[in-house]
Amino acid sequence: EEEEEDADALAPFDFIELNGMRLTDPGQAYVQCWRALSGGRTATPAHAVSLLECKFSSRDGGRRPLVLLIDELDLLVTKRQTVMYNFFNWPTLPHAAVIVVAIANTMDLPERFMSGRIASRIGLSRLTFDPYSEAELESIVRARLEGTSAFDATSITYCAKKVASVSGDARRALDICRRAAELAEQGAAEAAAAAAARPNDGGGGGGVAQAQAQIEHVAAAVKEMNSSPAVMVIRHSSLHERIFLMAVLMEFRRCGLEEATFGRIVRHHADLCRLHGLAAPTVSDLSAVCARLGEQHILVVDTFRNDLYQRVRLGINQDDVQLALKNDPLHALLKGTQGGAGSSKFVAADFMAGRSCSG
Repeated sequence: EEEEEDADALAPFDFIELNGMRLTDPGQAYVQCWRALSGGRTATPAHAVSLLECKFSSRDGGRRPLVLLIDELDLLVTKRQTVMYNFFNWPTLPHAAVIVVAIANTMDLPERFMSGRIASRIGLSRLTFDPYSEAELESIVRARLEGTSAFDATSITYCAKKVASVSGDARRALDICRRAAELAEQGAAEAAAAAAARPNDGGGGGGVAQAQAQIEHVAAAVKEMNSSPAVMVIRHSSLHERIFLMAVLMEFRRCGLEEATFGRIVRHHADLCRLHGLAAPTVSDLSAVCARLGEQHILVVDTFRNDLYQRVRLGINQDDVQLALKNDPLHALLKGTQGGAGSSKFVAADFMAGRSCSG
């Protein structure tokens, strides 16, 4: 029995997580990886990649295997694709002992953006993750709340139903539950304080009862999120500002990235205007629209250039934009374009042993 247990036990390994959303530049992936491996030492991207190349190319019998998780791989796409090539090439080196697991928002990322030399190194086995359904969201929330009675059972179902109807994002569901719990605690504390302040109430020594979030608390939390400053700014923005934001989301869906060029957004904007029988604004007008949204921090705009290749990203969560535009006729058009980036995740794994792939 002991021998069987030893055979099933995992050998020691090191683990590093990189997230493209937390990197200011794709080259910073080298810096973060080297810092984690070297115990905190830092280097420039050019120096870090040379240090990593040297480390993974050299023989070291005492080195433990490294599992490297790269989330938001889409954001490491560059024109020459050097960053992705290096990370997927290192596991193929004889003495590297590196396993790379990559997660992307684009189901067809290899065909769309990866050159043949990169795709050949992945091997390519995929797992597709669809948006969570109402039942799955409810199961996730219940698992997080297991062992507590902080939520009424019907309030969890209500939360899952609300989130599933918009995005299926588990993080959004958990955020709503967290805020609902805060509102329930606040209400219980206010009720206890009011009871203690009443004269002749029998001494008020019973303490505060444990707060339990009900449907009304979840509904209030959802309403708060729907009424956040960013959502309210979008709802009260001009017609072409709203169309521009919808065009941004449509381009994100098309390309699978959370960054787009101004020129591509202009094309989607013109398409939306044509579908609604509106006159399309000039490029100069749309440049002013983009600048205004950038000033309001709804968008993050590349200030180093002011042409059709200017890069644009959202400065807020995509869910907030969708919530703000939920009752807008354009929202139905956006939902008709989904099926790529926002609705699935692509996972690629490259294993050091013969580069076999697994989900």
